[in-house]
Amino acid sequence: MNVRLWVLSDLHLDVCPLDLDPPPHDVAVIAGDVSERLCDRVLPWLRGLPGPVVYVPGNHDWWRRTYQREVAEARELAAAAGIHLLIEGETTEVAGVRFIGATLWTDWNLAPEVRAAAQSDACEQRGGMKDVRRIKWRRAAGLYSKFLPRYCVSACNFDPLMRGIGVQF
Repeated sequence: MNVRLWVLSDLHLDVCPLDLDPPPHDVAVIAGDVSERLCDRVLPWLRGLPGPVVYVPGNHDWWRRTYQREVAEARELAAAAGIHLLIEGETTEVAGVRFIGATLWTDWNLAPEVRAAAQSDACEQRGGMKDVRRIKWRRAAGLYSKFLPRYCVSACNFDPLMRGIGVQF
C-alpha cells in the first residue's frame, strides 16, 4: 500500500505568512514550529488544511503561553477539529500508517561537568535559549515561572515515545 504524505515543518507563519497549494496527499504531517500561540494561531490554521492532519508541535508553537494550560486546551481543540495531536509520545494510525510524536525538548542529559554550565547559559537573558523566556511553566496553582531547563525533563518524557516505537505494528 502506498500512502502519500505531505510533510511540512518550521513554517514560522508568524514571521512570514505563506499561501500553500497542497499537492495530492493522503495525510498532512505537520512537524512543528508553525507559529507562536498554539491554540490561537496554529490549530485554526491547521483546520483549513485538506485531508487528515497529524500534528506534532515544535518549541516555537508553545511560545507566549503557559505550557500546561496550552496542552489541555490544545487537546480539546484538536479533537474537536479532527486533528491528530501528538505531544508527549502519543501514537495514532492514519491511512494504515502509525505516527508517533512528541515535542522533543532536550532532557539536558549531558555529562555532569557540562550540564550545569549549559543550563546556566540557556537561562541567560541575552543569547540564551529563547524558550526559557517565551514559555511559562505552571509550578503550582497560581505559581508560574519561566520554562527553565530543569522543567524540560518533566516535559521531555521519552518513555511513552519509546514504548510506542517498541509496539509491533
